[in-house]
Amino acid sequence: MNQDRALNCGARIFLQKPVKNAELLRSIERILESGSDPDSVVYDLDACKVATHS
Repeated sequence: MNQDRALNCGARIFLQKPVKNAELLRSIERILESGSDPDSVVYDLDACKVATHS
């Protein structure tokens, strides 16, 4: 459910804890290479007001 909410809020990836270091580094590299806007990071799902189909 959190993954769907984050992606609906514009997140490019979703990492579930615990995250393996290699997976985290690969994800960071992909995001940096894609030229994503750092201001579009979703830190707080509760602040995102996107309608979900629950």
